[in-house]
Amino acid sequence: MRSAGPPHVLGLMLLTGLALTVVVPYHPELNNPNEHVRVYMSAAMAEEGSYRIDGMRRRWGWTNDAACVEVQDDGQLTACEGRRSRNERRFYSVKAPGLSFLGALPYALAVDDAAAWGLPRIVWMLRLTCVVFPMLLFLGFFLRFLRREETAPGLAEVVFLAVALGSPFLGYSLLFVSHSPGAAAAFGAFALLVGRRRETAPGGARGLGRAAIAGGLAAGA
Repeated sequence: MRSAGPPHVLGLMLLTGLALTVVVPYHPELNNPNEHVRVYMSAAMAEEGSYRIDGMRRRWGWTNDAACVEVQDDGQLTACEGRRSRNERRFYSVKAPGLSFLGALPYALAVDDAAAWGLPRIVWMLRLTCVVFPMLLFLGFFLRFLRREETAPGLAEVVFLAVALGSPFLGYSLLFVSHSPGAAAAFGAFALLVGRRRETAPGGARGLGRAAIAGGLAAGA
């Protein structure tokens, strides 16, 4: 059973879009390591072609969630011990790298002068391009899936609003972190496999292609 048509869907998506774009929470004094260390890695990849975030830490300041390795005299890398050392130390993000890989492209295309942009503006740009807009696309797909599967009038809309605006999904979709993209990828894999099971002839190239995409999404999650 389907609920109201396109105007109803458009209203839900507009409401969600406003919630994800009008509110821009950013508190520099918190120095959120979950977000900043990902931004540092995207910047390092775009500017230096490296995973090392040493230069970004010098530019924008210290942030946590970074691994430290020390270069010994014989060239071997070991874990850092203590606060000071005469040997070179290198720092890397300890977060899953997928979102930082994704963020390197818009950073390289948009940021011509990092100093002029400033860290808050760069964070905002990466949030929009890598999380907010992709999550809006996912929510459109999610609502379509719910409307196709609903068993009672209005159930799809209630579930959609509960997830999109009444769960941690909203908060994490406002930040440059991988929580919401990971959840979206996992659900996308589930939805593709559910659709494949319901096909009258799930085999063939189309079925294999859908299964391959689902596997890729599951791996990315």
